[in-house]
Amino acid sequence: MNRFNNAGEQIDSVIIVNDVEPITTQYYPDISVNEQGNCIVTWYDYRNKNGVYFQQYKNIGSSDLFEKVDSNKSVADYIIQINHPRVSICNSSEFAISWSEFNGAYNDLKFRVYEETGTPLTEILYVTESQERDQINQDIIFADDKIYNVWQDNHELGVGYDIWANVYSMSELVTDIEENNLSLPNEFTLEQNYPNPFNPSTTIKYTIPNIANTKFASSTNVELKIYDILGREIKTLVNENQKPGSYEIKFDASNLSSGIYFYSLNAGEFHQVNKMMLLK
Repeated sequence: MNRFNNAGEQIDSVIIVNDVEPITTQYYPDISVNEQGNCIVTWYDYRNKNGVYFQQYKNIGSSDLFEKVDSNKSVADYIIQINHPRVSICNSSEFAISWSEFNGAYNDLKFRVYEETGTPLTEILYVTESQERDQINQDIIFADDKIYNVWQDNHELGVGYDIWANVYSMSELVTDIEENNLSLPNEFTLEQNYPNPFNPSTTIKYTIPNIANTKFASSTNVELKIYDILGREIKTLVNENQKPGSYEIKFDASNLSSGIYFYSLNAGEFHQVNKMMLLK
């Protein structure tokens, strides 16, 4: 990377963006600079496997002072084909990166928004809900608290590729992540207790899904109970309405004899029983 002033004069020597030794393969670089002179560089990198990385640089008050912030950071690593990243930094130095990702049949477009510190503000999100057709040649702009996406898409069969665009409000994206819990589980799970066998206590983990348009989208009554080998109820660990999320409960069997026990999770239409062993 080179920097130049308004007169077209080179400011400093060539800056090597990639910080991996030995040098690995990099393609498809993109760069974005805001009014403060802070910039983000993103690129495709094959240091471990197909991936997208970014590097932050900060202007610290002089055209001759340009500071690298931390080291290269990964946006996404996949074994499948992932490439053509694009980046846009806003004047508050938050930034967004989008990329193309081959799903085995089509190219999907995804993006993620980051704080000035490089910490993710959102989960990895799809650019468009139309994910069953090819999407290519995307670009992204982050300005005025909005994410602007544009791309080429053939989801209307028989008419070839068209140009599509959409706009996301940052307040909506962050609200979706924080309040609508997009990062929460999308299915029920009841994990094997750990440790197992155990003495005298063990931990049971389970998840309640966030499934839109179902009775589980807000909360559901959850019962987690312990039974002995004869099917007699020993203890109720949970009996309450719970919101979507991940939970863990510690079960203390100090007053029980060695043997096989069962723990049962009931939540709406979901029912699962797992076996555990107490050894004293």
